[in-house]
Amino acid sequence: MKKILFPAALLLCLATNYTNAQSNDLRNAIGVAAMWNDYSAPIKDAEYFDFGPQKTYGQEFWYGRYLSPSFNLKVPVSVSKITYPNGAIVNQMPVGGYTNSTALTLDAQLHYKFNNGYVLKENSLVAPYLYLGVAAVGGMYDKSLPNDYDIYLPFGVGFKFQIPEGVNVIAEAGYRRSITLDKHNFLLKAGIEMPFGQAKDRDGDGISDKDDACPDIPGLAALNGCPDKDGDGIADKDDACPDVAGLKQFNGCPDKYGDGVTDAEDACPDVAGLAALKGCPDKDGDGITDAEDNCPDVAGLTALKGCPDRDGDGIADKDDKCPDVAGLASLKGCPDRDGDGITDADDMCPEAAGSAALRGCPDRDGDGIADKDDKCPNEKGTVALKGCPEPVKAAPAPVVVIDTDKDGIADKDDKCPTEAGVRENFGCPVKKAVVFSFDNILFETGKSVMKAESYSTLDQIVKIMAENPNHLASIEGHTDSQGNPAINQKLSEVRAKACLDYLIRKGVAKSRLSSTGFGDKVSVADNKTAEGRARNRRVEFKLSLPK
Repeated sequence: MKKILFPAALLLCLATNYTNAQSNDLRNAIGVAAMWNDYSAPIKDAEYFDFGPQKTYGQEFWYGRYLSPSFNLKVPVSVSKITYPNGAIVNQMPVGGYTNSTALTLDAQLHYKFNNGYVLKENSLVAPYLYLGVAAVGGMYDKSLPNDYDIYLPFGVGFKFQIPEGVNVIAEAGYRRSITLDKHNFLLKAGIEMPFGQAKDRDGDGISDKDDACPDIPGLAALNGCPDKDGDGIADKDDACPDVAGLKQFNGCPDKYGDGVTDAEDACPDVAGLAALKGCPDKDGDGITDAEDNCPDVAGLTALKGCPDRDGDGIADKDDKCPDVAGLASLKGCPDRDGDGITDADDMCPEAAGSAALRGCPDRDGDGIADKDDKCPNEKGTVALKGCPEPVKAAPAPVVVIDTDKDGIADKDDKCPTEAGVRENFGCPVKKAVVFSFDNILFETGKSVMKAESYSTLDQIVKIMAENPNHLASIEGHTDSQGNPAINQKLSEVRAKACLDYLIRKGVAKSRLSSTGFGDKVSVADNKTAEGRARNRRVEFKLSLPK
């Protein structure tokens, strides 16, 4: 028996194209096993118990065929020793002793495997099975012995143990039920088996269908048989962007600028940005994309489209005239403490509500004179009387003419009541200029544009000049000390010039007029008080006769 088993085992070990288990790819198998059984000679006239059970040995060779994941077909051929009795049987012993011969057995078996996908897999390390079949056995080689045969039904259990070299080790235990000679017996087998065949490859990519994750599409071995059109190392079936090379962490989609957002999901695919902003940049880091940020270089507020608001008044600094102090939208971000619609910076009376005509100052008696300049703020008055009403005329008193300088001109009409002068120079000496000073000639804030209420005062000068055609007039502008001295100087000059232009338009010859400005250099009152500053903001007309 050793002479038979050794070359058979060597032949199996040298076979090619094998794997551990029969499968849909490798449908065929061959094997060899050593067999032990207790079968005696198949003689119809001799009962099994006539001469007792005989232990016999043999070898089995077989061909196996894969039918399905659950069933295999096995066709074994076995050769074993059998014992014949010589002569008659007396007391259950042959008179002539025993003769050894050879028996040939041919089987056809159906094996039920448990690797149906629910219990075991086809490539399980240990694969148990059950088998059932039909077989025939008969004597051979010795023509002088009876040549009877036996038909039986074999069934049993077996195990396949898969080893790394691709050979299955087989162990079986079975029982043969005779249906012709009533010679039932047990048998044990141990051997080796080698599956072989050609693996299926439907798509022809060199990877067998059982190992091919994409068996109907040619692919790459590195990707288990799946294709990779864009060559990024990610199988098309797993690639969210199969037509363009991408990154594994993005399921095969590209991220051109490496900002952590795929190009397909990147709202700004041509510039690196932030994942939180769908790939768009935010230079100032205020959480608003540069494209939507009205102030992209400085951090701001979402409500103001990315622009800052230092004073927190809801107006972006770029649109706020007063960015460092909270104000009103209607005044472009500037404050108005008294709520009169005039910004505090332009309001001459920022703590008390007033009118635009009086630069934010109130006028309780409605006489057009601001309360701060009105000597009688609760009574309507005149400009000439600084807001006070005309005095009630008393009964005519005896006319008393006072002429202090004895020049024949009453003091009330004398511009120089302490100096003797001439009437044609308003009671002043001929060489002396006569000053007419007005602080009620008003202009737009910071401008040389004259307000309409100033015209009546200037018209008085026009009348005086008309009544005194020989006089020349020098017009001088003055300001208070508030603000920049250089600006005050310029402002006094242009305002004096505005008065000169008005007189010319009213018919006064240009040759009789001149103008100049002194800024805040010549004060007539204390600049520390509001009243004093009001008096210092004035225009003086110096009338003199030609020298």
